[in-house]
Amino acid sequence: MSITIGSSATGNLETSGDHDWFAVTLQNGYTYTFDQKGSPTSDGTLTDSYLRLRNSSGVILSSNDDGGTSMNSRITYTASSDGTYYLD
Repeated sequence: MSITIGSSATGNLETSGDHDWFAVTLQNGYTYTFDQKGSPTSDGTLTDSYLRLRNSSGVILSSNDDGGTSMNSRITYTASSDGTYYLD
């Protein structure tokens, strides 16, 4: 799945410990902030999110646990090159 800067995506994790990657295109020199929010109710499957940003080769560039509000994750990253990155 891919997401566009300025938009959001909602989904369900079907397996605990599973990795769901979202492609996002970034531009060199721009700073981006990514938020991952767990479910605010007991109906959801993700209450404590963990977010990773990977380059096109899958190498982790940044990761975060609980940097956003409550137990949500937040990454702020300045792209070092144009291209496709992945949120995991």
